[in-house]
Amino acid sequence: MRAVAPEVSLNTEIGFEEDLMRRIIAGTMDLALMYSPRQGAGIQVEHLFDETLILVGRDPDQLAPDDDYVYVDWGPTFYAQHRKVYPDLERPAQTANIGWLGLQLILASGGTCFVPERVAAAYLRGGCLHSVPGSPTLCLPAYVVYPTQSESNVLESALRVLRALVSERAMVPDAGRGALDPGMPSGGSGG
Repeated sequence: MRAVAPEVSLNTEIGFEEDLMRRIIAGTMDLALMYSPRQGAGIQVEHLFDETLILVGRDPDQLAPDDDYVYVDWGPTFYAQHRKVYPDLERPAQTANIGWLGLQLILASGGTCFVPERVAAAYLRGGCLHSVPGSPTLCLPAYVVYPTQSESNVLESALRVLRALVSERAMVPDAGRGALDPGMPSGGSGG
């Protein structure tokens, strides 16, 4: 965005969906990226891409979630898929409400957690994380949310740039190093 519109001031932050949605409705935020948006009057929810979540850990011999598993709350879509593939995993010993935090926990202390494949790619290449063999991949849709009526001159430009970045990332064979890398869409439920 800065390359296209250097005069625009960007404010980037991690937040929970409810707070981000309130700010969009109030007109104090132009757009937000999130995994679990709510539809509402005056709000446009646009699907951007599908995130692939993979189970990773520091131990290359890790086989499945165990006592060191960190459950990241990626939202209701993730919960439903996770419950289907791990029906007996009632209460993980550790939980995180933001994906970045889950990743930091396993990097520092070991264990496993689900993270976006594009975020894990550099850690996998560097050997500090390993994919858990035989574990499922889960799909999590990512959305951009913005007001349907806006007085912002730069919103359309920002949306064009964002869509182009997503499109460009989809065309690159090793998208793990793309422009959207290491960030995760903002928003609670893990985002």
